[in-house]
Amino acid sequence: MALPLMPLEDVQRAFETLSEEAPVELQPFFEYFEDWWMKKVPFRLWNVSNLKVKTNNNVESWHSRFNKRIEKNHPNFWSFVNTLKQEEVHFRQQLIHGNSGKLKKASKKTCAMQDKLKELRRRYDEQTIKLNEYHKELSKLIGTK
Repeated sequence: MALPLMPLEDVQRAFETLSEEAPVELQPFFEYFEDWWMKKVPFRLWNVSNLKVKTNNNVESWHSRFNKRIEKNHPNFWSFVNTLKQEEVHFRQQLIHGNSGKLKKASKKTCAMQDKLKELRRRYDEQTIKLNEYHKELSKLIGTK
């Protein structure tokens, strides 16, 4: 599902359409998703449609860096706390760099994906594609690497 990429005001309608068209075997998943993500968690916490960068590269790179820094599969508590402290320092430095305009450039792959997302959103906003086609095309994009 590409619901996190849909405009906030269209998430509910897109979810209902998906749920209605889903095979009966997937209904437990849709029930779970509706009960938790549609009712208990505000859309604005998981929807990225209004963010400039919609990829999760930062999260993935943080996990990778954190795992390398921790250097153990099952660290003791103090090792874990020390690694978190180091991460805080690293994050503060990144924040300073970001505020000064010295951010790392996005990769060509990330830029290409962002361009495709922008183009789809433009077509949807101009109503050259309908909601279900927009969602289908978004789903195709997030399913590719």
